[in-house]
Order: sequence, then C-alpha cells, then structure tokens
Amino acid sequence: MRPLRCSSCRMRMSIRSSFSMEWAPGLRHKLRRKCRAGKVGTARPGQSCRHALKLRARAALTLQHKILPAPIRRRLHRGAPKAGLASQAGSAADLVMRRPAETTILAAPLPAVMAAGASPAALSPEERQRLHDFLRPADRQRSLAAHWLKRQALARMTKEAPTALRFRTDDRGKPHLCAEPGGLGIGFNISHAGDWVALAVSRGGAVGVDVEQSRPEALWNEVLPAISAPGDEALAGLWLWTAKEAVLKQRGSGFLGDPQGVGIRARHAAGFVADLPEGRLRGAWRAADAGHLLAVASESPCRWRICRDGAMLRQALAALV
Repeated sequence: MRPLRCSSCRMRMSIRSSFSMEWAPGLRHKLRRKCRAGKVGTARPGQSCRHALKLRARAALTLQHKILPAPIRRRLHRGAPKAGLASQAGSAADLVMRRPAETTILAAPLPAVMAAGASPAALSPEERQRLHDFLRPADRQRSLAAHWLKRQALARMTKEAPTALRFRTDDRGKPHLCAEPGGLGIGFNISHAGDWVALAVSRGGAVGVDVEQSRPEALWNEVLPAISAPGDEALAGLWLWTAKEAVLKQRGSGFLGDPQGVGIRARHAAGFVADLPEGRLRGAWRAADAGHLLAVASESPCRWRICRDGAMLRQALAALV
C-alpha cells in the first residue's frame, strides 16, 4: 500500500497496520487533511461512493496526524494499537483503536517450551501440586509446559504477572480467567499430546483447541463408531477426532458432551464447519509436524504460530497484545 501524504507539506500519513486497509481502502493520498503547513483540503461531493468509509478514514487520519500525542502515533505506526486510549482521544479514537477480534494459536514441541524458560515457579501452588500427582515424567512435563505457556500468554494480554493470574471453573469444568480489568472477554484453551503443546487465546470469546498424535488408521476405525454423527463427512479418523474435540472444548464440555451431536463438514483442505443444535461453528486444521495434527474451533479469524524452537516461541509471546 502506498503511503498517504499531505498534498501541501508531503508529510507521511500512512497507518502501517491492519486497520489502514480496513478504514481507508483505495483512498491513497486523495484525502487531504490539516497538516504542518496549516492547509486544509476536503473531498469534492461525489468523489467516493464509500462515503461512510471515507468519513471514518478521515477521523483516523486526523487523530493520528494532529490530535494524538506523538508516542501514541508512533505506537499506531508500528501496528500495535494500545487498548484503553479511547478516553484520551474521544469517541473518534475508537475507529483507530478497534481491531477485529482474533484467535491466536501458539503451538510448540516440548523442547522448545522448556528452552523458552518453562518452570514450575511460574505456576500456582495448586498447579505445582497437580504436577506431583502425575506418575510418568512425560505427563508431568507436558502439563508443566501447557500451564506455563497459558500463564505467559495471558500475562502478556492482561499486563499482569504470570503468578498473579487467577482462574475459576464453571459447572462443566471449563476454566476461565477471573474477571480482572485486563482479562475481561479473553477466552483460552490448552491441549497437549505426544511431543507438542498448543494454546488458543482470543479476545473474541470462547475457543477450543486440540492437538493429537497420529495413530494407525485401524485404531481410529475402532473409535469412530462412538463419535460419528449422521452429518459427518467421510474424514480420516485423526481429522474427525481433532475437529470434534476442539468444538466440544469450545462449547465447554469436551468429550463429556455428546460427540454424535456435532456434525463435521470440511470446507476446504484446512477448514471445517461444525453443525450444532444451536447453529454452526467454524474451525481449522493445521499440521504441527509429520506426526501431530492441530484443530481449533473459534468464532473469530485464526492466526497460527507454529514455533519450532524457544526463540520463536518467545518472539510469538512477545507479539501478543
């Protein structure tokens, strides 16, 4: 996208982030706003048929170019709008700050999570006690990696210390982040299997994620009759299982719910639609490696972060807002 510039002083007015494409598609430098030269330009009547989009784009450009303080403008230029600034710049700032809800899926092998700094010290006393309840060291390490990753990601999103986060479970056993000011509306879900750990987080509501290790198809053929629904497409057992578990976890029940009440239809090679009694839910698959498959169910668009080593995982965590 070419940068927007004032036609008088040529001052750059680009917003290099997702909301620039959302609020100002195709406007380029045709819009002229007040600038350092003090010149003001206005669009001619009928110049654009997208009048509502133009007005919102003008509001965003005016806020960034003139009203918002320099530190906030720099943050917006980097493409990371800071929550809570609407009170500083008025209702028009909502147009700049509001971004579509998005589900981020972080997945990493166990060695990468441990290399990123996973430690029992970041867990709560209850979580540390549950680690000691595992008999097998592999199960203990998977649980440590999953809960450490959960706390690190949510701490980034809520601006809290990882050990300060508190959780509650609903009547179906689904965990939720306690209603602290920074945690309102955040949905999350964890999964681990084999050598992989996965976390899904979203500010758009409940999410469900599942990671499963590949097994012989003969084993899946024994399981499929217990989970298949009349509306299911003819999918391989691993793909059907991961999709159903992700959907049931998003609904809050996991496989304590009825998997035969969920029909799975593939939309394309990487996506599916779940037919539920109350409506439809979209989801997606992604291969973690040759032996593990990921599935996520969410109402919002998905952004995948498959981290092969500790450095990639630390970078993905740092990018969470």
